[in-house]
Amino acid sequence: MAWKSSHRQITFGHIFSLLFLVPLLLLQHASAEYQRPAPRELVITPHERSDSDPQQVHISLAGKDHIRVSWITNDDDIPSIVEYGTKPGLYDASATGENTSYTFLIYKSGTIHNVRIGPLHPKTTYYYRCGGQSQEFSLVTPPSTYPIEFAIVGDLGQTGWTKSTLSQLSKKDYDVFLLPGDLAYADGLQPLWDSFGRLVEPYASQRPWMVTEGNHEVESIPIIYPFSFKAYNARWQMPSEESGSSSNLYYSFDVVGTHVIMLGSYADFDADSDQYKWLEADLGKVDRTVTPWLIVLLHDPWKNFVKRKV
Repeated sequence: MAWKSSHRQITFGHIFSLLFLVPLLLLQHASAEYQRPAPRELVITPHERSDSDPQQVHISLAGKDHIRVSWITNDDDIPSIVEYGTKPGLYDASATGENTSYTFLIYKSGTIHNVRIGPLHPKTTYYYRCGGQSQEFSLVTPPSTYPIEFAIVGDLGQTGWTKSTLSQLSKKDYDVFLLPGDLAYADGLQPLWDSFGRLVEPYASQRPWMVTEGNHEVESIPIIYPFSFKAYNARWQMPSEESGSSSNLYYSFDVVGTHVIMLGSYADFDADSDQYKWLEADLGKVDRTVTPWLIVLLHDPWKNFVKRKV
């Protein structure tokens, strides 16, 4: 096929060359002009409340019509209790949970509380307080009918860029926040976990934050400290048990015709692994006529390098 002009014949090859080269030239021009912004400084968020006051409050989905409320206190005597209701200052329901703590080298965490509340009504504002303390928080439960809106952010960290990202996020009326790895960028510096929890509290205490691990959550030290994900597992408890998973590193949950699977890039994923078998079973339970949307998130893609003789 050819197109004729008054001077020369334009062939398909010429057209193909133009279609290929013009975008390439434009891309090179744009690349030459674009300069990646410099990294912003680390943002440290201090603890400015009393030891008994809740800090680092965040919520997560914990099975049908339930939410898990998590927070930290520096006072070991504060009970793991959440009082809640649909009117400010009026709490007609309460639930108790459990607490834990952990050590990492010379660091010792505060008391980490986890309380599962519910059943809750969909698309409803609840007011709650943690540990019997006076400060009140509020949350909004996800809807039971469409539309549903997810906010997805990865590699969040705690820099000036983090603050601007969270500021933009606060302008959106999203229902569930998804964070597939690299939360605090603590990398073994445990106080950075505390700083991160305080930084995100105004957002994570209002909407469910569903997270999975990234490479910055590994935090293992060969020989000296071989255990991985100790801080992550203690601080960010996800609905692994509710979804039949044996590990906090991978799990799933349902919300409004959507089945969300959060996979673990740093848990074993070969065909004989617990994660792989769990994934097969989890997918087998999804009825796509009832749950048409299937979303899978993970920090790094699963890779398998096989050497073959030719």
